[in-house]
Amino acid sequence: MYDPDHPIDHIQAMTRRNAWPAELDATEPTYLQAKTRESATRAPWCHATAWIKEWPMTPVGVNFLAPLLVHTPDVIRTVAVTMDLEPTEIAIERMLTEKTNDEAEASRAAKMNRTVDPRDIAAHSRLDQRGEDLASGAAGVNLVGYITVSSRTPEALARDKRTIRASAGKSYLKLEWCDREHHRAFVNTLPFATGIRR
Repeated sequence: MYDPDHPIDHIQAMTRRNAWPAELDATEPTYLQAKTRESATRAPWCHATAWIKEWPMTPVGVNFLAPLLVHTPDVIRTVAVTMDLEPTEIAIERMLTEKTNDEAEASRAAKMNRTVDPRDIAAHSRLDQRGEDLASGAAGVNLVGYITVSSRTPEALARDKRTIRASAGKSYLKLEWCDREHHRAFVNTLPFATGIRR
């Protein structure tokens, strides 16, 4: 199931023994290599996982993820989103902490006669809007997105990572590759951590 060569609907013969990687090599800081028992070749696949560091900061349409999901057919990738609902009280506490930190930073910047970044002003207004929404009864949510890119060779993986970063930029997302942590980040895109190839 972890091998991009494995047909996604071929589950009849799947057992606990061959459903997991037979070999996992995370010695490289920028990717990991995984091989299954039923791989067609002896060469492992290379995988790299990024987390979505920043979601769109401007209003987007319903198809804003199209460049990432649809417009890169030659790249094997898996996109996963995890959501964890949290009580309104906890969400409000977190929002107040962020607001306090932002105001302290703005005060420090004013004392040092630094120019105010307009992006910071926009972020403050979004934070205020979130506070109003929470105060009116909206629930909080922790939303995290992950993208795993899979390729045959490290060179191809580096190329595909650049392609996915560009596609994510077109979707108004900022990515951060989980270097030195790929073996942990990889599991966030399971069970399809190798994309749907067939």
